[in-house]
Amino acid sequence: MRKPLSARISMGVLVVGGLPALGTALLCIAASFHGGDLRHETMFAYAVGAIVLLIASHG
Repeated sequence: MRKPLSARISMGVLVVGGLPALGTALLCIAASFHGGDLRHETMFAYAVGAIVLLIASHG
């Protein structure tokens, strides 16, 4: 059975909208480290949480 058009459109919006969010989260993870040491624990935790939410929303 095919998905309704509205479901396909909403999944497309999630995929396209998720890419900038994923890029921002990865940038925050990279910015959390300075010289190989984790310096910004809170920013790192929020970025990991955002990635988990993105994965959960696409699954």
